Amino acid sequence: MKFIYDEIKIKDNIREMFSAISYGDIVSGELWYKSANQWCNEIAEENNTQLIKICGITSVMSPMVSWKQNKEYVKAFMKRRKKHTTIQHNKAKRINNTSDYNEIYNIIGGMKTQAFFDCIYNHKTSRRVVCDRHMITISGQPTKDITTCQYKFLEKCYIDVANENNILPSTFQCILWNHYRNSNNLNEKYG
Repeated sequence: MKFIYDEIKIKDNIREMFSAISYGDIVSGELWYKSANQWCNEIAEENNTQLIKICGITSVMSPMVSWKQNKEYVKAFMKRRKKHTTIQHNKAKRINNTSDYNEIYNIIGGMKTQAFFDCIYNHKTSRRVVCDRHMITISGQPTKDITTCQYKFLEKCYIDVANENNILPSTFQCILWNHYRNSNNLNEKYG
């Protein structure tokens, strides 16, 4: 199925989902990246390392796993145990050897995972949107596999609608993400 470059329709789909959110979705969305940052900070302190490293490691351990699994993989990595793919594990090793934001960002690679890193690490200021399969579905796209160009287009649509509502884009994404997961009973599956 093809990606549909219809900015008006995509933004209307996003607005429609946003109009259906609950107060609980707003509260949990506003707190999600803050609590993820706090969790990363706790792991950093437990392991006598820097927050930026744990945020990066958390990001590279995130593809195709629930948040609960993601955290387990990070803890296992810090104990020198491999839980994720070799590629992700090797990225985590490289991240663990630097504290430079740009270097970590480049090691991470994929746009979704880079956005996740930025949203966790810069939870108070990030203007990024994690366009995962749920966010792609909310936008009305018939496909879950998108190119870099399509990702950028979709992210811009979310940022524009977030700006219309005077909400930080990363927070806006979390609000919608929580609403979608709650509405579709996905919290148990994805943690």
